[in-house]
Amino acid sequence: MVPVHSKQSVTVIWFKRDLRLRDHEPLYRAVEKNENILPLFCWEPSLIADPHMDMRHWQFIQQSIDDINAQLPSGARLLTLHCEVIDALEFIAQHYAISAVRSYQEIGLSVTHNRDISVSNYLKKKKINHIESQYGAVMRGLPHREQWQQNWDRHFTTKTYDIDISSVNWVDWTQHNNINTACKNLDELGLFDCHITNQTGTHCSEKSNYYRQDVLDKLKKLKQDAARR
Repeated sequence: MVPVHSKQSVTVIWFKRDLRLRDHEPLYRAVEKNENILPLFCWEPSLIADPHMDMRHWQFIQQSIDDINAQLPSGARLLTLHCEVIDALEFIAQHYAISAVRSYQEIGLSVTHNRDISVSNYLKKKKINHIESQYGAVMRGLPHREQWQQNWDRHFTTKTYDIDISSVNWVDWTQHNNINTACKNLDELGLFDCHITNQTGTHCSEKSNYYRQDVLDKLKKLKQDAARR
């Protein structure tokens, strides 16, 4: 009989706006526990379509991704998928046994707050540990501000969470051809081209039904401004 190989157990470090390797508590905690780390960032269609977002924001994100990949050792790379986070976790689970997801709490926008709740509920149903670290000095969900100053002081007196990047158990997901194919950078998303092929705002190169006309108009204006320079 051919032996059945079990999937490698991994911890997904879910990067959001915290695209850095230095002073990153979720990553630090995973390294501290000697976990196998698969770093993930999602080009979430729901965020790309949100009116709070702008192409300059996504360009900065791509620059941050490039910077991370330049620091990672050979065989390690940040996995960047164009889909919602739950879909990304389902995709990763086809190849790996996800034992935990570590991330920072998201603060600021209702769309990201609600996304976090949905992901947490999904992970709870799948019985996958979801460990969230506090992002900055802001504590989500507090009913009052009585301990605000103490929380602020405690955050800014905490040591930085730095690691030896070369000693991390990075998961080499590049060995899987379909994961390689699914990994996308900003240029491959075709965001600058979608307004040419679609003027309805209901779909965008069949990539997502989250795109809206206000997003398409922003992208069109940016491209026109760039052409004038």
